Amino acid sequence: APSSSPARCLVVFDVNLRQEFYTKELVVEMLELSHVLKVNDSELPVLAQMLGLDGGSDDVDKLRAILKRHSHLELAALTRGPHGSVLCTSERVSEHPGCPAESGMVDTVGAGDAFTTVLALGLAKNVDLDLINGLANKVASYVCTQPGAMCTLPSSLVEELRRHLHPEAA
Repeated sequence: APSSSPARCLVVFDVNLRQEFYTKELVVEMLELSHVLKVNDSELPVLAQMLGLDGGSDDVDKLRAILKRHSHLELAALTRGPHGSVLCTSERVSEHPGCPAESGMVDTVGAGDAFTTVLALGLAKNVDLDLINGLANKVASYVCTQPGAMCTLPSSLVEELRRHLHPEAA
């Protein structure tokens, strides 16, 4: 029988502060509608200043300040390019040093979106944060070795994702 309560939809806000195509009001509204915030290392200081947060100079402190201010947010994710990422909840922090692009950096376009996709899938499946962080960095790193925003993942990486994020289909 169908459940009487609607299924929960995970809302992820991938900030993307570009040029002048955003306002503080829009950013705050999106934060209020979201469960997960994803920012990169150049956006975090801008966002913290925009929100008037004094989170100190440490990235984790800034993420915690955002989570405290917007207590409905369940997780804040920070991507640091080749230097990995941080996933932060009110209870724990998962830091990953990043994965070197094995065959060399070709194009970073799409890497953040690839990271966010794995993050959302992992959260939807209640996967451990450290595992999500590692998989998301691995996929983003691979995307950086390919030209353009859309690429085909190697079958070994697809299998690894399936094994951890969709084990019933593996």
